[in-house]
This record gives sequence, structure tokens and C-alpha cells, in this order.
Amino acid sequence: MAVDDNTAINEKEALTGLQRFIHPYTKLISLMNSVGTLWVFAIMFFILADIIARSGFNSPLRGVPELVAYSLAGAVFLQLAHSLHVNRFARAEMFIEPMEKNRPIAAGVFNTIFSFAGAFVFALIAYGTYFKFLEAWPDLKFGVEGDFTILVWPLRAVIFVGALAVAIEYLLRAFVHVGHTTTAIQEYRKSDGESSIGIPQMLLLAGIFALILVVAVSDLSKTQVGALSLVGMLLLIFSGVHIGIALITLGFIGIVIIFGGDTRIAVNTVKLASNEFLRNYFFGVVPLFV
Repeated sequence: MAVDDNTAINEKEALTGLQRFIHPYTKLISLMNSVGTLWVFAIMFFILADIIARSGFNSPLRGVPELVAYSLAGAVFLQLAHSLHVNRFARAEMFIEPMEKNRPIAAGVFNTIFSFAGAFVFALIAYGTYFKFLEAWPDLKFGVEGDFTILVWPLRAVIFVGALAVAIEYLLRAFVHVGHTTTAIQEYRKSDGESSIGIPQMLLLAGIFALILVVAVSDLSKTQVGALSLVGMLLLIFSGVHIGIALITLGFIGIVIIFGGDTRIAVNTVKLASNEFLRNYFFGVVPLFV
């Protein structure tokens, strides 16, 4: 009995310590989300002002396209962790939602693996962005000659912090899913095997990993790798992985396989995609439509 009491006390202390971390972390990502939201409104204001000046007075505001393109990535990454925290990352739920209700053990395994995959993806983005930050430190500038110049490293720092916050959020979710899976297993044992583990679902997950392994060890052409990656991507999406994580994960694995296991090119691709690809004025219209 004393052992059980000590175990309960240790678990309570661990939970209290975790809560001491989670509470300020939640407040931090909420603050980041608020700043990102204000940032998006500022982007919208500049776009509208430029459109009015351009079409109404034939006098476009110089530097607005560059400023919007430059700042959009920062606004996005500031809001990502909070969006994940409140379950606003897009995913297909026609498969995972019924499984969470009827096959909690299988659902727990799925969600745990998917959460660790998300943590890996955003840790990879943070890792790549850190080196982009070092490249920009201390005096790399961006702007329009004769109008304005802006230091690049603050934006890289924002992307790094935002990506790191999402990685932490995914890790926290993974630990929560581990707890749910453990509880479901205990309930399964108490029920003497009357409830279902979800063997078909587990076999599907094993099949996805087997497909990735087969592609990795086989001597396939780029076209074949691309076709199988597309199949794997569809399987992951319909399994309930967040769509962005499925796309990035399969893209990363596909690049590694195509280039013979060289991870540097894949890391550089992720680094460029997160820091440079979003730097496009045309993406600035997305918040207006949303």
C-alpha cells in the first residue's frame, strides 16, 4: 500500500511540474498568436491601401509588395503553435475520429506516432532556420533601395521561435496520447479482452511503414518514388495525419531516397521552403479571403 501511495505522490509531483511548464507555455503561444493576428491585419491594411492608391490615384505605395512578402512568413509562424493547441490544423477525420471512439488503443498509437512525426518536422524547420538566422546575423538587410531597409535576422528569429513552439506542442500532445493509450490498455485488460484493440487499423499503420521501407531499400526511378510517395501521402492523410505534416514528411523522405540517402539536400529543401517560399506577395491575399 505504501508503494502505491508513493507512486501516486510521484505521479502527482510530475503532473504538477508539467503543469508549471504548460501554463506559461500556453500563455506564451497565446500571446504569439495575438501578435501574429495583429501582424496579419497590418498586412491586410497595407495591401488594401496599396490597391486604393494604385487604382484610385494611380500612385502605388512603394515597397508594399516587398514588405508584405517579407513579413508574411513571420505572421504565419507566430500563429501556428496556438492553432495546433486549439486543434485547428487541417486533417481528414473520417477514419481517425470513429477509431478514437471505438478503438482507443489503435487510435492512441496512431496519434502518438503522428505527434512525434509533427515534432520531428517542426524541429527540422527550426534547425534549418537557425542556420538561416546565423547567415542573416548581424547586418543582412532587405528592402527597396532609396525607400527603406529592414534587418533580416529578426524575421528568421520569429520563424525559429514559432517552429520550435510547434515542435514543443507536438511533443506535449505525444505525451498526452501515450497517457491515453496506457489508460486504454489498462481498461482493455480489465475487460478481459471484451473490447477491440483495432487490429485492422494497426495493420494499416504497419503497411504504411512497410511501404516506406520498401521504397527506401529498392532501386527505384524518380518517377516510381514519386508515384509511391503520392500513394503514401494519400494513406497518411486519410489515416488522420495533419495534412501539412503528411506533405512535408513524405516530401522529405522522398528527397532523401532520390538522392541516395543524402539528408543534406532534404534539410536544405525544408529550410528554403519555410524561409523563402512563403516570401511571396501573392500569398498576402490569402488572409483577405479567409
